[in-house]
Amino acid sequence: MTTDAPPRLAIEGGDPVRATPFPERPPAPSTGEEYPIRAPEGEASPIRAFEAAFGATLGVPGTFVTALGAYRAAFETAFAAAGVTHGSARDGTPGEVVVPALLGESFASAARELGLVAVPAEVEADAVTLSPRGLAQALSPRTVAVCVTDAFGHPPAIGDLRPLAQRAGVPIIEDASGALGATWRGEPAGRLGDVALFEFRPEHVITAGATPTGPRRGAVVVVQGEAAAERARLARFMHGAAIDFHNATIAHAELDARAAAIEVRRALAWELTFAIHGMRGVAAMPHGRWIRHGYGRYVVRLRTIVWKRPLDETIAALRAEGIPCEPACRPSLHRDPAVRAAIEGDGRFDAHLDPRLDEAQFAVAARLPQELIAFPLHGGLTEREMSEIAVALRKVERWST
Repeated sequence: MTTDAPPRLAIEGGDPVRATPFPERPPAPSTGEEYPIRAPEGEASPIRAFEAAFGATLGVPGTFVTALGAYRAAFETAFAAAGVTHGSARDGTPGEVVVPALLGESFASAARELGLVAVPAEVEADAVTLSPRGLAQALSPRTVAVCVTDAFGHPPAIGDLRPLAQRAGVPIIEDASGALGATWRGEPAGRLGDVALFEFRPEHVITAGATPTGPRRGAVVVVQGEAAAERARLARFMHGAAIDFHNATIAHAELDARAAAIEVRRALAWELTFAIHGMRGVAAMPHGRWIRHGYGRYVVRLRTIVWKRPLDETIAALRAEGIPCEPACRPSLHRDPAVRAAIEGDGRFDAHLDPRLDEAQFAVAARLPQELIAFPLHGGLTEREMSEIAVALRKVERWST
């Protein structure tokens, strides 16, 4: 007699889908230098060479690219390049910077360092990028900049956001960190706003030598004009945050290999998308119309209308199956006490003081942090790992729905 009983979950004592660790990302190219050293400035500088090469990938002069060695300095440099300075204001009060309620933490932190107020805005339910409706609700006469993120490699609907920023007379600053190679209607990520930054993290196509357990090694700021470029270079000088020769050389080698690296990620992403097609409780990574994705990470969304297990239990079950995964984003910034206190002015946690913080404005941002799971995506993985992620998801789905 046969039985169709589903396999027992590993977290409940069953056999895991995978018994060995996932492959690590291939190591960054070696430059032959054991220790980071400062590169001399000048036309022959490896830093200048990397900036020129990075600019060429986006169709801008190398002088429009400023490479930095400190990722925090990159965000402040991006604000400076956009003409947003410490305490910028229009009516004597601190200037406001609109940031996505999800994935906008770095922008909010940089704004706080500059004496500015970060105002969270609602995000799109599918792409997790800044919502045009959310931006319209967050803008005020004190707004000095709009910040957008290319969420997990998916560019925002910039065609709907640009007119709103232009009418407000403020620049758009784009965090394109996970979106190298992505496009919106043929426009490359990194040129969708007035200023953009690419932070080099261990999970990205360009790491500049960063590792999961070590410090982040660099970033670039990309601008659209000479005046902004001069402001960016001045900010780099003021921060003392030039990238090291060693890390710039690694980043340059990774940049040269980017096309193949991105295509590997795309192939793996499509493999996983196909493998989880038809699941009742899981939605695959979105691909918006006119979008070419950058695949910073592969993120799925749990359909909580049928998925009954909470996110932490789901992640624990997947990890027990041998699948590395983590929550894809932090809680919405509109619920952050420090963010609210800065907007409200006196620290009171009262949404009625400013209607822009009303819970009803953030139906999506409040929900998604409990629905999004991120999986690794890099050149060390194969179709086997994508298949195992899908098998584990389907196994856990039976337990969760």
